[in-house]
Amino acid sequence: MKKIVNILFLFVLVVSISSCNKEEYKAPVSNTVNMAGRWYIELYGDDNANGSIDPDEDFLVYSYHDLGEWYISTSNTADNGTDSLILSERYFSNASLSLFPWFVRAKLPIDYSNLKFKPATVNNLLAFNDVDSVFETITLHQGLILKNAATLPSGAKGDSIFLDLEFSQDAGYHYLLAGHRDSGFPEDQH
Repeated sequence: MKKIVNILFLFVLVVSISSCNKEEYKAPVSNTVNMAGRWYIELYGDDNANGSIDPDEDFLVYSYHDLGEWYISTSNTADNGTDSLILSERYFSNASLSLFPWFVRAKLPIDYSNLKFKPATVNNLLAFNDVDSVFETITLHQGLILKNAATLPSGAKGDSIFLDLEFSQDAGYHYLLAGHRDSGFPEDQH
């Protein structure tokens, strides 16, 4: 009887040890990781439509402090390719509020190797006419991400983003979004 108990104990021990040898978990990796993230932004009105922030001719619509909990996010697409990103606006505590008079979500073409957005006119995936299935459009005139070019509120360096957008709902008027990537640290959040 003692021999059977020892064999049974040995069998249970071997099974339990071998079941602990699992493969290490590897988190999925976004192929657009250097361009993806949450971005705190300031919004400028580009009155002269020259695609750059000119303090003499353009005006600050919303500063970091005005926007507070607003941010934009860039994320990889479902196919995890390196040719496009999803741009969305977000508000932390109330999903029914939008930075613009309309909600924004669009698939934007990118040049990942140069961290640039390619000029294009794309559908705004959230704003459309339900009856006719007509999408409003977003024209991306230019955009880029600069590595470690922003000074964060904590004094640390972080990535910056710049986008020049035009919406079909407000054709002819350029919106400039400029800001920095969220570091994840509370002292860098607005």
